[in-house]
Amino acid sequence: MTDGVQKRAVWSIAGNDSGGGAGLVADQRAAEAFGAHLCPVVAAVTAQNSRAVTRVEPVSAELLDAQLAALADDLPPAAIKTGLLGSAANIAVVRVRRFAVPRPVRKPPPPPPPMPRAPPSDFCRRITPTRAMTAMVMPSRERS
Repeated sequence: MTDGVQKRAVWSIAGNDSGGGAGLVADQRAAEAFGAHLCPVVAAVTAQNSRAVTRVEPVSAELLDAQLAALADDLPPAAIKTGLLGSAANIAVVRVRRFAVPRPVRKPPPPPPPMPRAPPSDFCRRITPTRAMTAMVMPSRERS
Protein backbone atom coordinates (compact mmCIF):
# COMPACT_ATOMS: atom_id res chain seq x y z
CA MET A 1 0.00 0.00 0.00
CA THR A 2 1.28 3.47 -0.90
CA ASP A 3 -0.30 6.70 0.37
CA GLY A 4 -3.42 4.75 1.40
CA VAL A 5 -3.88 3.33 -2.11
CA GLN A 6 -3.60 -0.40 -2.75
CA LYS A 7 -1.37 -1.05 -5.78
CA ARG A 8 -2.56 -3.68 -8.24
CA ALA A 9 -0.51 -6.87 -8.12
CA VAL A 10 1.25 -8.01 -11.27
CA TRP A 11 2.77 -11.47 -11.23
CA SER A 12 5.88 -12.05 -13.30
CA ILE A 13 6.78 -15.71 -13.69
CA ALA A 14 10.27 -15.58 -15.12
CA GLY A 15 13.99 -16.01 -14.65
CA ASN A 16 16.31 -14.11 -12.37
CA ASP A 17 19.09 -12.42 -14.37
CA SER A 18 22.29 -12.08 -12.36
CA GLY A 19 23.40 -9.31 -14.72
CA GLY A 20 20.37 -7.21 -13.79
CA GLY A 21 19.36 -6.33 -17.36
CA ALA A 22 16.48 -8.72 -18.03
CA GLY A 23 14.03 -11.09 -16.41
CA LEU A 24 12.50 -10.30 -13.05
CA VAL A 25 14.82 -7.33 -12.49
CA ALA A 26 13.61 -5.61 -15.66
CA ASP A 27 10.01 -6.53 -14.84
CA GLN A 28 10.40 -4.83 -11.44
CA ARG A 29 11.49 -1.59 -13.10
CA ALA A 30 8.54 -1.75 -15.51
CA ALA A 31 6.04 -2.42 -12.72
CA GLU A 32 7.36 0.51 -10.69
CA ALA A 33 7.10 2.79 -13.74
CA PHE A 34 3.41 1.88 -14.04
CA GLY A 35 2.68 2.12 -10.32
CA ALA A 36 2.05 -1.61 -9.92
CA HIS A 37 3.16 -4.01 -7.20
CA LEU A 38 5.32 -6.72 -8.79
CA CYS A 39 5.12 -10.22 -7.36
CA PRO A 40 8.25 -11.89 -8.78
CA VAL A 41 7.85 -15.65 -9.18
CA VAL A 42 11.25 -17.26 -9.80
CA ALA A 43 11.01 -19.98 -12.44
CA ALA A 44 14.72 -20.17 -13.29
CA VAL A 45 18.04 -18.71 -12.23
CA THR A 46 20.62 -17.64 -14.77
CA ALA A 47 24.32 -17.00 -14.60
CA GLN A 48 24.80 -14.15 -17.01
CA ASN A 49 26.29 -10.76 -17.61
CA SER A 50 25.77 -8.14 -20.30
CA ARG A 51 27.52 -10.31 -22.89
CA ALA A 52 26.49 -13.91 -22.29
CA VAL A 53 24.30 -16.42 -20.50
CA THR A 54 26.59 -19.13 -19.16
CA ARG A 55 24.11 -21.25 -17.21
CA VAL A 56 20.38 -21.68 -16.64
CA GLU A 57 18.87 -23.69 -13.79
CA PRO A 58 15.09 -24.02 -13.53
CA VAL A 59 13.53 -24.18 -10.09
CA SER A 60 11.59 -27.36 -9.39
CA ALA A 61 8.01 -27.51 -10.61
CA GLU A 62 6.94 -28.07 -6.99
CA LEU A 63 8.64 -24.86 -5.86
CA LEU A 64 7.15 -22.89 -8.75
CA ASP A 65 3.68 -24.22 -7.91
CA ALA A 66 4.17 -23.36 -4.22
CA GLN A 67 5.07 -19.76 -5.11
CA LEU A 68 1.94 -19.42 -7.26
CA ALA A 69 -0.26 -20.96 -4.56
CA ALA A 70 1.12 -18.59 -1.91
CA LEU A 71 0.40 -15.57 -4.10
CA ALA A 72 -3.08 -16.77 -5.07
CA ASP A 73 -3.95 -17.01 -1.38
CA ASP A 74 -3.13 -13.37 -0.64
CA LEU A 75 -2.22 -11.26 -3.70
CA PRO A 76 -4.49 -12.08 -6.64
CA PRO A 77 -3.09 -10.79 -9.93
CA ALA A 78 -4.45 -7.95 -12.01
CA ALA A 79 -2.09 -9.19 -14.75
CA ILE A 80 0.37 -12.03 -15.26
CA LYS A 81 3.51 -11.88 -17.39
CA THR A 82 5.67 -14.88 -18.18
CA GLY A 83 9.23 -14.99 -19.36
CA LEU A 84 11.85 -17.71 -19.00
CA LEU A 85 10.11 -20.71 -17.44
CA GLY A 86 13.18 -22.91 -17.68
CA SER A 87 11.68 -26.37 -18.12
CA ALA A 88 8.83 -28.33 -19.64
CA ALA A 89 7.66 -29.19 -16.12
CA ASN A 90 7.41 -25.48 -15.25
CA ILE A 91 5.50 -24.78 -18.46
CA ALA A 92 3.06 -27.51 -17.42
CA VAL A 93 2.60 -25.91 -13.97
CA VAL A 94 1.71 -22.58 -15.56
CA ARG A 95 -0.57 -24.26 -18.11
CA VAL A 96 -2.68 -26.13 -15.56
CA ARG A 97 -3.12 -23.26 -13.10
CA ARG A 98 -6.47 -21.50 -13.26
CA PHE A 99 -5.61 -17.82 -12.95
CA ALA A 100 -8.11 -15.18 -11.84
CA VAL A 101 -7.29 -12.89 -14.78
CA PRO A 102 -8.71 -13.16 -18.30
CA ARG A 103 -5.48 -14.49 -19.85
CA PRO A 104 -1.80 -14.13 -18.96
CA VAL A 105 0.56 -11.89 -20.93
CA ARG A 106 3.49 -13.83 -22.35
CA LYS A 107 6.67 -12.13 -23.45
CA PRO A 108 8.86 -14.48 -25.44
CA PRO A 109 12.53 -14.15 -24.59
CA PRO A 110 15.02 -12.98 -27.20
CA PRO A 111 16.86 -15.71 -29.11
CA PRO A 112 19.27 -17.22 -26.60
CA PRO A 113 23.02 -17.15 -27.03
CA PRO A 114 24.75 -20.53 -27.33
CA MET A 115 23.90 -22.53 -24.24
CA PRO A 116 26.00 -25.13 -22.47
CA ARG A 117 23.23 -27.69 -23.05
CA ALA A 118 20.15 -27.94 -25.22
CA PRO A 119 16.64 -27.86 -23.71
CA PRO A 120 14.83 -31.19 -23.36
CA SER A 121 13.31 -32.42 -26.62
CA ASP A 122 9.73 -32.04 -25.32
CA PHE A 123 10.30 -28.39 -24.31
CA CYS A 124 9.06 -26.87 -27.61
CA ARG A 125 6.18 -29.32 -27.85
CA ARG A 126 4.95 -28.30 -24.39
CA ILE A 127 5.28 -24.53 -24.83
CA THR A 128 3.13 -24.43 -27.99
CA PRO A 129 -0.22 -24.93 -26.13
CA THR A 130 0.47 -21.82 -23.98
CA ARG A 131 -0.27 -19.67 -27.04
CA ALA A 132 -3.97 -20.40 -26.59
CA MET A 133 -3.78 -18.99 -23.04
CA THR A 134 -2.06 -15.78 -24.10
CA ALA A 135 -3.83 -12.43 -24.31
CA MET A 136 -0.85 -10.55 -25.72
CA VAL A 137 2.59 -11.48 -27.00
CA MET A 138 5.25 -8.79 -26.62
CA PRO A 139 8.34 -9.44 -28.73
CA SER A 140 11.61 -8.60 -27.07
CA ARG A 141 13.77 -5.84 -28.45
CA GLU A 142 17.16 -5.23 -26.99
CA ARG A 143 17.71 -5.77 -23.29
CA SER A 144 16.46 -3.17 -20.86
